[in-house]
Amino acid sequence: MVASDFFMIIPGSAFWSGILWVLLGLAVLFFARAPAHQAILSLGQLVSGVLRMASRSAGRTALRVAARNREILLTAGIQAAEQQLENDFLRVANLVRSDLSGFPSLQQALLAELARLDSCYRESAELPPPPPSWLEAVDAVARIPASGDSATTRILEVIHKTTISQYQAAMAEYRKNMGGRHQLLKRMLPSWRKVSEALGRLEDKIVRLQTQSQHVDQRMEEYAALRSGTDTALRALAASTVSRFVLSLLALLVMVAGVMLNFNLIALPMSELVGAGSTIGSFQTADVMALVLILLQLAVGGFLMEALRLTRIFPALGNLEEKTRRRVITGLLALLLLLAGVEASLAFLRDRIVADIAALNQSLTDLAAAQPVDPWIPAAGYLVLGFVLPLILSFSAVPLEAWVHAARTVFAAMLQVLFQAVAWLLRLGAKIIGLAADLLVKLYDLPIFPALWLDARIRARRPAADAPDLPQEIA
Repeated sequence: MVASDFFMIIPGSAFWSGILWVLLGLAVLFFARAPAHQAILSLGQLVSGVLRMASRSAGRTALRVAARNREILLTAGIQAAEQQLENDFLRVANLVRSDLSGFPSLQQALLAELARLDSCYRESAELPPPPPSWLEAVDAVARIPASGDSATTRILEVIHKTTISQYQAAMAEYRKNMGGRHQLLKRMLPSWRKVSEALGRLEDKIVRLQTQSQHVDQRMEEYAALRSGTDTALRALAASTVSRFVLSLLALLVMVAGVMLNFNLIALPMSELVGAGSTIGSFQTADVMALVLILLQLAVGGFLMEALRLTRIFPALGNLEEKTRRRVITGLLALLLLLAGVEASLAFLRDRIVADIAALNQSLTDLAAAQPVDPWIPAAGYLVLGFVLPLILSFSAVPLEAWVHAARTVFAAMLQVLFQAVAWLLRLGAKIIGLAADLLVKLYDLPIFPALWLDARIRARRPAADAPDLPQEIA
């Protein structure tokens, strides 16, 4: 029996058999309409419900990430503000210690100068002594009228001469005293200048202290705003975090370019030292050793920044005792200079190798034109570059720490946006699934619309009491 004969309802007539199968399929669709509608709608509700549940879960996760990011941002901002306040207070303390520690001695010097000025002023302001009392008697005798007596005349002449001599002596003494007072006033001028300069220095110190105090007050206001967690402080903190993230990333890119330059600077002479054919696995030994040397420089530079307390990646180095910390700084600096010297020698060797290769190529191309090559300016440039690059790359820990702290907040904000986008897409998918289920129900009724129309006409002609209770999808 052929398989096609199985579908032949009317033997020998494929057309009418096909018509019967179509009618049979429409009948099945018509009578299975209610459970089919229920299955489609239930499936749509199931998928839509799962998507809505996943959307709510993603939304709650976004809220938790936002709260966590807010907490991290506030904590990082408060720690940074506390560190800045600590540095500001240290600056104020150093300013007070350096500028105002000598205030008692300055005060004593000012008091001594002022006492000296007061004494000189009092001495310069003294009046000449009053005339002696016997001058009144002389004045009374001088008023006696001359009677022509020679004795009286001689007495008056003697009195007159005595008076004139006394007057001249008094005026000379007065002029002498006035000259001394003028000398005292002249000696007061340096004292006034010293007092003026001391007061000017004191005023400058007070102004610096006042400026620093205003800066500390501003930091305290920012710190109070961060502690209260205001939206303005959070926005400012987020903006500063993003800018710090971008700037530190640019600095890191510059440092990566410096590492690549450093690697190319020492790879060639390293291959001459260890041999060009030597390999470690699938890598050249020279490249591996050059990379290890650069990594050692970066590690030593990072530890040096930690010991100098410029970074806080490894707090153990910064929390050492002051004497031990200074010894560690000295050792790390000496090691860094040693590595820089090694790289400078490798850079100089690279210049020699390049010069030898150039001379060899020139001798091979033109033997008559071969001349010894001795470019000292490029050699000095290579030498300086090889010594300076490790010192510059030692500061790469500073932008690295800033980038790590800023990236924590920036990546959390990106994760929050990602979860919010996922929640929105899941809600959109749930809505689309619900609309698709309704569309499938309508598409299901489309092939059997004649039967549905006929059924509706028949039901309309029946009395309302004879109408059976059917599901809403069929009615």
